[in-house]
Amino acid sequence: MNWLLRSLLRVVLIASLLAVCLAVALTAGLILADAGALGTCQDGTCQLVAAIYVMPIGGVVLFLATLIVWSIINTRRSKR
Repeated sequence: MNWLLRSLLRVVLIASLLAVCLAVALTAGLILADAGALGTCQDGTCQLVAAIYVMPIGGVVLFLATLIVWSIINTRRSKR
């Protein structure tokens, strides 16, 4: 039962980590859109670009980078 609880906790942790990474990427994309770095905002399309391109790509890249760093830290900790 203990291993099941730990596995469930890891699943919840990873899912919440993905949600946070996507939220951070969307926030960064919207800040870039408001600053005008994603093109001209004649009809609000730069916010759409931030939501369609920046958020999924940036969020997944941030998520993978976080998982890689987490894995490296845990591997080094287990070798000690």
